[in-house]
Amino acid sequence: MYCKARQTLVCPVFILLAACSHQSAAGPPRIAVLRFENLTPDASLDWMGRAASEIISHELAGGKSTVLSGAALHANPLAQQRTLSAPGESAERTAAIAEGATRIVIGQISRAGNRLLLDVTERDPVAGKTVDNFTLASPDASDLYSLADAAARHCSPRITPFETRNNQAIAAWARALEETDYAKLTDDYSRAVQADPQFASAWLGWSSTAAGHGDRAAAAKILTDAQQYANRFSDLNRARLKLASAELTGDRAATLAAMNELGRLTPDDPANVRAVADRNYAARQYPAAVAGYRRLTQLTPDNGPAWNQLGYALMSLGDYDGAMSALQTYQRLLPSDANPIDSQGDVAFAFGRFPEARKFYEQATAKNPAFANSADLYKAAEAILMTGDIAGADKKFDAWATARRAAKDPSLAIHGAQWSWISGREPQALSTLASLVSGADPEFKAPQMKAMLLTQLAVWDLQLGRRDRALRESDDALKTGAPSATTLIVRFASEDAHSAADWSTRADRMFGSPQLGQLKPVALAYALYMSHQWDAAAPLFEQLAGRSGPDDNITPIIYGQILVELKRPRDAEPYVRLYPIPRPESFQEFLSLAIPKVFDTRAEVLASEGKAAESEASRKVFRALSGTSRTAP
Repeated sequence: MYCKARQTLVCPVFILLAACSHQSAAGPPRIAVLRFENLTPDASLDWMGRAASEIISHELAGGKSTVLSGAALHANPLAQQRTLSAPGESAERTAAIAEGATRIVIGQISRAGNRLLLDVTERDPVAGKTVDNFTLASPDASDLYSLADAAARHCSPRITPFETRNNQAIAAWARALEETDYAKLTDDYSRAVQADPQFASAWLGWSSTAAGHGDRAAAAKILTDAQQYANRFSDLNRARLKLASAELTGDRAATLAAMNELGRLTPDDPANVRAVADRNYAARQYPAAVAGYRRLTQLTPDNGPAWNQLGYALMSLGDYDGAMSALQTYQRLLPSDANPIDSQGDVAFAFGRFPEARKFYEQATAKNPAFANSADLYKAAEAILMTGDIAGADKKFDAWATARRAAKDPSLAIHGAQWSWISGREPQALSTLASLVSGADPEFKAPQMKAMLLTQLAVWDLQLGRRDRALRESDDALKTGAPSATTLIVRFASEDAHSAADWSTRADRMFGSPQLGQLKPVALAYALYMSHQWDAAAPLFEQLAGRSGPDDNITPIIYGQILVELKRPRDAEPYVRLYPIPRPESFQEFLSLAIPKVFDTRAEVLASEGKAAESEASRKVFRALSGTSRTAP
């Protein structure tokens, strides 16, 4: 931020004193406007502190300054250490610095006779110096808008006026932002839009709060009412209204379109740029995600997480060198952090550079052995396993198991069984889980844990063609009272149907209720896959793969398998181009459908491309890991 070089008279608000600063040669600062402090003895004016910061932030951001979103700043967990009636400076300052702010604007609201005063200070948190300070006064003690607007204009020659000048609307809206009682904040939002029906942020905040409280009907009505005034909203607020409506209805395509429109309108707002990039990444729109994250790193070049996300987006796009370059920048920004090294390991792993991945994971472990619950030990073990070296992988896995045993991790035994399965020792895996189910350990008698064990057993028995056993196990999992969505899918897939039409009829019957309807296409897809009905399974898995998020390591690989079974290996290539990154922090019941089968699928793809040596190398790993008892895909 930089200030005008001369004092400005803004009627009816007067600048009493000012010490102006100039923009740093290092480039434009990243500004955080903290909640102002109410120094008056009147607690009913506390709303002014939040309103002042929101108005100034909005106007500076609209003028292309790089400003931290007020909503993001106030929502930061560090800022929540402050009680709502307390000054914003102390806790929110910590939050602002954590968000990368290089300039912090603080202020106080007071009264002198009938005048309302606004004292504003701009600080450089790195140098610990005051860059600018000034005082504004208004003869109207209720006219906060004019003071806040004048403060923004004093600090930047380019601003976009706030969307309402109605102080009554602003007061009701600001109270709603900090109110925790749903009935009270509903009344506040209602008063705000009654005072100014063109106040888009009040409409949108109200609908978002209603949706967040599960009152979707109310949220829909609020958005419908707001639509009556949309022709008088700004382009930006119309885009926000479209986004809110699309999100409420669950329209993925409309949501993404609205997010991208929002991004086009706010290319200099880091919070919006990040949100748009995240949404495109989640939708597997990797070129758009890469463009968004690149823009974010331009706006906030010292933002390590932005470089990290750029690395993963480039990885997903198939750009190994670009991904590694982004992650190396991330590492330079945070040299003492293990995560940049772990991320480089993930990229190397995804591209099948398993020895390199192992080295990165071991380096991350050396830097911080406890990072992410010792996850890099497990990841290193899987990197070794993916070369076909089971003995070497077991040694590393044992090191991870030792660390998790010391941490008394209850999921260790289940991970151990899954490890046995993906390394080709199915009887051992089955025996381990069966013992846990029948044993007396109370840890595994808990309903949720027992359901997980039984569901995994059912998945494996289905893979081995033992449908009767899978049916009993999934039934037992249901009886625990704590089944997961996977339990329901496996229970359905364990039935004895003989045709795609029969499966479809059964799916309509089992998943006919609105509560279960969204599971129907998933359950039907897995049932057809498990019964080897490739033609019928293919279109369902094509849809699932297209809708899956980037963290879904398994669905695309299964679709690739199906395409190979249909003698379409060239079509399968995009779905098995990257290997599934290890995720020891979660438990994936369908992991056994991807590993080691991915090696066999890739072998077929490579052979279709005339890469005989690479194909045979991939098939060799598959044979090493596949064991001898596997009879199904």
